[in-house]
Amino acid sequence: MRGLFFGLFGPNAPLPLHLTEYVLDRQRNAKDSTFIAFADIFHHRMLSLFYRAWADAQPTVQLDRPAEDRFRLYMGALVGLSTPGLGDRDALPDQYKQFFAGRLLAQARNADGLRSMVEHFFGIPVRIVEFVTEWMRLPASAHLRLGGAGEVASMGRTAVMGS
Repeated sequence: MRGLFFGLFGPNAPLPLHLTEYVLDRQRNAKDSTFIAFADIFHHRMLSLFYRAWADAQPTVQLDRPAEDRFRLYMGALVGLSTPGLGDRDALPDQYKQFFAGRLLAQARNADGLRSMVEHFFGIPVRIVEFVTEWMRLPASAHLRLGGAGEVASMGRTAVMGS
């Protein structure tokens, strides 16, 4: 196989243009392709390195090499799976956590995102009803008193409005 887009010969190649002309002349007129065959040794190495550089940046190429899959490691680090000991901690498979990393890490979480994750995981249609209100009774120990010793009133964190 010969790659014609990348190599030592041509107008944009590293070798001088007169060598390209010499090689093409020898191949056309003398049917001598020994210099091209010799250069193909280096082409092969350059194309191999080019492919490796390309493959390192492509997550789909790394799927068939799970031991070297850095993309999965990077996505796992985003959802708390940066080392092998952190995997398989709960019933949700790690693959789903990595698949939904964009939804899980989004600052704005919404019902549509939750619905799509649950539908995809269970494979059934899901409907979410938002803003269903319900009153909760709080025990007296959970009530905040203003001016109490050591208590800091911060609405939504340590203080609850209502009785």
